[in-house]
Amino acid sequence: MNRPLRYLIPILLCISLITSCKKKYEKASERTDEALKQELNEEEVRAKLVEYAQKKGIETETFTDPEASGFALLSEIGFGHKPKYMKYVEKVQPIDSAAVRMAGWSIVQGVDVADAMKQLEPNYPAYDRLKQEYTRLLTENKSDSAQWVAESLNAYRWIHRQAKKSSRLVLVNIRGAYLVGMDSSGKVDLKMRVVAGKKDKATPGMDT
Repeated sequence: MNRPLRYLIPILLCISLITSCKKKYEKASERTDEALKQELNEEEVRAKLVEYAQKKGIETETFTDPEASGFALLSEIGFGHKPKYMKYVEKVQPIDSAAVRMAGWSIVQGVDVADAMKQLEPNYPAYDRLKQEYTRLLTENKSDSAQWVAESLNAYRWIHRQAKKSSRLVLVNIRGAYLVGMDSSGKVDLKMRVVAGKKDKATPGMDT
């Protein structure tokens, strides 16, 4: 093989690889948010999402309208909404839309909803225990108690949203009058009693 050809072959291989990568990138870029929303809104996929959400204490009535995006339901499953008792919020953090997209594409490609949600929902041990408790209460037809647990589940989703994978966070349970300090995985490193306000001077719910 002469010298020019010996140098030409690696160059041609590089061009081939670059072209291949470019095609893969262009194919991925076609997976727009609008395309994802349309696929998530297909009847069978939406039904699976709604069923999963209901088992996790989410009120799905507002998501059954075809105009309501399955993307929005995924966002609710992963990051919740501002808790009713939260009177003061310093800053509402945006959801992790990349994580929502990843879970959404996994589902429309046939991945089981529960498996797809593992990377989207909070990973706190307390959250997993609450999910189990919610299922138990529903099985025993204790809907009032289940509703309390559902609110707690949403609170942990909200924490998941607001914490932004922070290395540490502090939670104060006003009703229980105690405080816990946790790491990013939800492991409790600190727990202590606190003084909470009475009915006439109640401690406000806050997120800061």
